[in-house]
Amino acid sequence: MHNKKKIIIINGNQFGYSAAHYYYCKYLREKFEIEFVCYDRGRKKMYLDGVKVNYVAFRREKIKRIIDFILTCIKQSKKFRPDVLFVVYFDLCFLLSLFCYGKLKIL
Repeated sequence: MHNKKKIIIINGNQFGYSAAHYYYCKYLREKFEIEFVCYDRGRKKMYLDGVKVNYVAFRREKIKRIIDFILTCIKQSKKFRPDVLFVVYFDLCFLLSLFCYGKLKIL
């Protein structure tokens, strides 16, 4: 099997529409097993070989949307067990540092 370290990137923007995070994935995918959790904001979905993208439905009600997103991120981190948790700021993102798995957490 492979010894790649795992990284999970959590971003409120849809994958591929933030150039910096797209290029992080593009260049890190050789050394890391990458999982990307983001909202599905209704734009064209983008994929990148070596990056598993998990889209979360974007609801209109802000509180439900944020709670659903946070719960999905927690579930994915427990399942994926990343070495690095990389979170791009969104409302209440500090909760992820309390409940998500990750040896190194970057908020």
